[in-house]
Amino acid sequence: MARQYSNRTNPNGAISANGAYYLGNFKSFRDVVLEILATNSPDMTVKFYTSDQPAENNGDLPDPTASLATDNVYEISSFNDYKTGEVVAGDTGLVISAEDSRRVEINANFTTHLWAVISNYSAGNLNIWATGSDVGEA
Repeated sequence: MARQYSNRTNPNGAISANGAYYLGNFKSFRDVVLEILATNSPDMTVKFYTSDQPAENNGDLPDPTASLATDNVYEISSFNDYKTGEVVAGDTGLVISAEDSRRVEINANFTTHLWAVISNYSAGNLNIWATGSDVGEA
């Protein structure tokens, strides 16, 4: 039987700037499906980062906008774009230049942390909702 987790309240509200936005801890789940809504003439690139590095004693998570280091480990993740049916390379990301809704799947393989990292931002808002599943469909 599939077990699911749904973080249907957008943990970050409407995203409207460059930066890293933490989407949650998905350690118990194999796949994460993200529902993405871009509004207000959006123009940005979204990449998805994962990490299994535990939070340090002070509770700090890895920072995917900082340089890689032994105490700051993360990976850019490829993802499946449900709209196009393509696997998108993590380094390419999702380029958003028009109002749109997208659904993408990260094969997280029980990763601990997941972020959306926004770059090349010039306009618009982005909302992201996440659902995790360990077997079958999310």
